[in-house]
Amino acid sequence: MNSAIRILFRTLILALVIGIVVVFALLIRTAVVGNRSNVPRSYVERAYMDAVEAVKVDPKNAKARIALAKAYIALGRYGDAIEQALIATKLDRKSMDAFTTLGIAYNKAGKYDDAIKTLEKAVKMQGLGDIQGMAYENLAQAYEAKGNLEKSIACYENAYTQLQEDINIGYEYAAALEKAGKIQEAIYIYQDIVAYVPTEQKAKDELIRLNAKLEAERNKQTPKASSASSDTVKR
Repeated sequence: MNSAIRILFRTLILALVIGIVVVFALLIRTAVVGNRSNVPRSYVERAYMDAVEAVKVDPKNAKARIALAKAYIALGRYGDAIEQALIATKLDRKSMDAFTTLGIAYNKAGKYDDAIKTLEKAVKMQGLGDIQGMAYENLAQAYEAKGNLEKSIACYENAYTQLQEDINIGYEYAAALEKAGKIQEAIYIYQDIVAYVPTEQKAKDELIRLNAKLEAERNKQTPKASSASSDTVKR
């Protein structure tokens, strides 16, 4: 009888230990999985979460609002980006970064008139060269979208001067030049890209294509030699 009681007692203790382990494991799993939505899965999400927290801590901090607007742009939430950037421009009316970010958000949202108005103001403000370069790039895109190639090319030129190491701007600039019929100038830009990045195959391919296009156009413009008149005189 005592032996049976001891066995039963040991069984109950073992069952209790197993139950505690299972419950503890479930609690850990719930804590990890349940909070997974709060764990950033990318650099963009981390930047967004940090910016949201910064705005909560100091809602009147223009830089925090700008950071949040940029995070929204990266996430494709342009309406939210515009809202935050507008607040930033009111908190700091002399910030090129704030107006540039607002202009970029307008441009990404397809609000080209608002983008042009905002970015034209941004490029005239005091600020870092790379920010001004981004302002000019987006201003060029907005003008191009509105069909004003002349102003678009002028802005691309300024952006390319400020951010020449960004070959993507070079591609945009060259494409606009070609669209305007300025093939030789587009060739010069692709040559710059290849000189800067010798392994850039896309630029090399564009050079081959444009040189062939330029040669074809020159051949069309060259008048054909007139056929020699017959020396035979009919008598």
